[in-house]
Amino acid sequence: MQIHYEAGLRDDAWAELSRLYDRAGFVGKTESRLKRVFGHSQYQSYAYDGDTLVAVGRAFSDGGDCAVVCDVAVTPNLQGKGIGKGLVKHLLDQIPPHERIMLFATLGIESLYEQFGFGVMTTGMCRFKDQLQAIRSGLIVSGEGR
Repeated sequence: MQIHYEAGLRDDAWAELSRLYDRAGFVGKTESRLKRVFGHSQYQSYAYDGDTLVAVGRAFSDGGDCAVVCDVAVTPNLQGKGIGKGLVKHLLDQIPPHERIMLFATLGIESLYEQFGFGVMTTGMCRFKDQLQAIRSGLIVSGEGR
């Protein structure tokens, strides 16, 4: 395995990126949606094994107060091999100092991000497009909305 990290997606491979997210369990990451959200994300990291895209992550910021890391995904058969850790390091190395960098993560892998100094927030809140599904899946504990 020859993993290397890049800050850009090769050859506008949006279909390949969409398939990676689908394999990793991220639902609804269509090519058009990915083009839009990555187009508005100042910081991006892509991990390649040779020419094959195997992991991805992105971040956006306001330039100094808050930055947000999200959509970190690793191809399932390569999870647990340090690729995600390398990808997060590559992504964080691109982000200039901020007062706070927030992170959206998959439940159960908090220890990965704690290695980079992240801590679980007690003051964070989120409004989801489907609040009830977010409650059912354990992403939030309240907030059925109006």
